[in-house]
Formats: sequence, C-alpha cells, structure tokens
Amino acid sequence: MKIDKNQYTYHGFLRVKERSNICDKEIKRLSYLAVKNGINHSQIPPGPLRDFVENKIALKGKRVKLYRGYVFIFFLNSNRLITCYPIPAKYIDEYNKIASKKKRMKKS
Repeated sequence: MKIDKNQYTYHGFLRVKERSNICDKEIKRLSYLAVKNGINHSQIPPGPLRDFVENKIALKGKRVKLYRGYVFIFFLNSNRLITCYPIPAKYIDEYNKIASKKKRMKKS
C-alpha cells in the first residue's frame, strides 16, 4: 500500500479507511472531490451540525469540508488530508439540506 504524502497524511489515510471502509483508490478520489466540491465550514449555517464540526476540531490552521456524509479536515496551506469523521445520523438531514442547496446554486 503506497501512501501519497502530497495528498494526505498517514493518519488521514488510516482514518478514512477505518471510518468509511473504502478502497485505497477511492480514498484518493474522495479526498480530491471533498476539496473540490465539498461544503466549506463557512457555508454551514449556525445550528447543531456546525456545533458538531466546531467541537471536533480547532479551526486554526485547518480547512474543513463536508462531503458525502463525512467531515474532512485538511491543512490550511495545502490540500493534505489530516483526518475524517462521519457525520452522525442525527445531523444527516441538516447536511442533506445544505448539500442540496449548494447543488442547486451550482447549477444556476
């Protein structure tokens, strides 16, 4: 198993693999798509989902993206993945509303 150190840390690779149960190639693709298409921390409206994200991380020096039901945390100055958390089931409805709103805005 070869780790692309330009795209994610070893810890980040292990966390995505552990928490999402996906193959190595898919991890690389998913982290790239999260950077490109993910929902930024600033796009999350105040509420329980935003509180969950803020409680998971200290925002200094980090970039947060929500994508496909996961919270991806990257270094601020690069796109290297630090870690990944699944969004709990109780916040999925809120995430889906934000994601569908972003998708509609992107189409127009």
